[in-house]
Amino acid sequence: MIPRFKASVLGLSIVALSLWGAVDASGYAGQARSQGQQMPVYRAGVDLVVLNVAVLDDDGEPVTGLTAEDFKISEDGVPQEVALFASSSNTPLDIALVLDMSGSVAASAPAIKRDAKAFLDALGPSDCVYFVPFQETVHAGTWSAPDAAALISLVNRIPLQGGTALYDALARGLANVNRALYPNLPGDQGSNDYLRVDGDNCGSPLPPASLGIPGSVRRTAVVVLSDGGDEHSEATYADTLVNAWSNTVPIFSIGVGDALEPSTRRWRDNRLTMLGDSFRSARLLRWLRGYSKELQKRLRFLSEITGGRLVLGNGPATVRDAFDEVVNMLRSSYLVGYNQPAGNVSPGISGLSWHQVDVEILDEDASFFVRPGYYRDLYDSGGAEQIVRESLELIAAGRHAEAVKQLDLAARLDPDYWPIYLHRARSLLRTDRLEDARDDLLATLELRPELGLAHELLADTVFRLGNFKLAWYHTIRAAQDGIDMVPLVSELMGVSEGPPDLAKQLSAVRIFVDVGPPAVEIDQATLLELLRVLRSEMSVATDIALVSNSSDATADLILEAQVVRGRPRKLEGKLVVRGGPREAIREEKLEIDDLDDQGKIVSGISKAAHEMRVWIQKTYGQ
Repeated sequence: MIPRFKASVLGLSIVALSLWGAVDASGYAGQARSQGQQMPVYRAGVDLVVLNVAVLDDDGEPVTGLTAEDFKISEDGVPQEVALFASSSNTPLDIALVLDMSGSVAASAPAIKRDAKAFLDALGPSDCVYFVPFQETVHAGTWSAPDAAALISLVNRIPLQGGTALYDALARGLANVNRALYPNLPGDQGSNDYLRVDGDNCGSPLPPASLGIPGSVRRTAVVVLSDGGDEHSEATYADTLVNAWSNTVPIFSIGVGDALEPSTRRWRDNRLTMLGDSFRSARLLRWLRGYSKELQKRLRFLSEITGGRLVLGNGPATVRDAFDEVVNMLRSSYLVGYNQPAGNVSPGISGLSWHQVDVEILDEDASFFVRPGYYRDLYDSGGAEQIVRESLELIAAGRHAEAVKQLDLAARLDPDYWPIYLHRARSLLRTDRLEDARDDLLATLELRPELGLAHELLADTVFRLGNFKLAWYHTIRAAQDGIDMVPLVSELMGVSEGPPDLAKQLSAVRIFVDVGPPAVEIDQATLLELLRVLRSEMSVATDIALVSNSSDATADLILEAQVVRGRPRKLEGKLVVRGGPREAIREEKLEIDDLDDQGKIVSGISKAAHEMRVWIQKTYGQ
């Protein structure tokens, strides 16, 4: 995740793993054969689409001994030749263990530390763990061998307390667990309040072109234990879906606490027993069940689109059982890849093209799960992401002219990647290029109109340019997102009159806009475009403030896609205002006649957003 800001598209959803060349690869393979090592099967090609395929028998036990010939793969209905095949016996694991250490977990899974240590014990000696503990903030990630005494000590020392920043923690785990994707790993941006440890050969970057090199082909996964709630992340659920869709790493979720049905968690949740008669009321029970189903739905959708699974930790002993089940799934996974077909790219919204992948296994008695497809970027999002990461180091070192040149290149690689404009504006401001910085900040807000930091920087920039009216507008927007703008307001009042309804705007109802897990198959690019247009439509009202964090909002406005059918693709869905954690208090029908027509998207969302704005203003207005 880009430091301090919302998580973003993490780049190519395929793994671009070009080989170092036939001579080098064959040399390493020959060396392995001479030493009697079992090597992963690969064939030199261009870019590889790499899949993690978990295969289980009827009893849920791993199916071992499969070969490349046991798998049949097709992309968009066209058969593909297996170019990479590796089993769990010859490919160690890199696991991001994303562990909820909040107070709510302490109530619902008090033995979480013991169970997490048992999970670590079940990993192999060649496996590596990237440990990401989180509460209301995400602590510094730690690479370690799973049996390292320092890691076990770290798990023991972190208290179970505080709130939850699940989405930020997932973003960090996804961004760092694939060591071959980022050959120059950035420094972890988390706070160094706990000891950092490192096991032998764990955490070191892997060469991006590493297939065929003994020990360098590794399977990756994220294992997250949480109740699914989130009150403190900068990242949204939509950001998290983007990260998941744009990454090859499967996510295995263990749901505890509020993600469980009330009857299954009542035995260990003191909050429920304190409710007495209220708990037994039908209305409260319906609310609790609805809330748990919503959290389950979010975790399940996030896991399944990556080729992972949601496991529920029901009962006093089943968190340990859930970890055991995840270990079985990790041990049953095969790494299967094929050369990305040439061509076969149709332009899509936001520069992405979706490709469905179908897998068959000759063993008809086995069950398996795998991600349903991948996105091929028409832009080089992966290159843009890497350049932004490197530019942050230049900015921190005060080398702003160099950072601007790097970010200019990133903008050519992917013009829709909003962090480019935000960070380039920061460097432009340091070199007094105010007009260029203004334009970049406007571009940022076109893509992410709720970002208070961009409003803050733009307010100060246009104030220095003498555009006081625009400075007032963005000052108010930044203040609505919770940023302290008192110093700039004082300066503005000395040179310009504020809007007559200033007090009303500053106390506007705060709305957090996000998506829910779709009830139908809808591609990432379309979902993101729907969200972008909805945010833009909701931002036009001065008495409605868009905020970037759900915990700062009076209510959440959620876009739910329910039905997509026909050609052209028609969408039926709804906009839902939720008060409290997930209580629906208003719904507005959403219909779009053609999801591939930008004008129809704007028209459909504009109509539903207008009705919702009117209701919000009437309900929450002063």
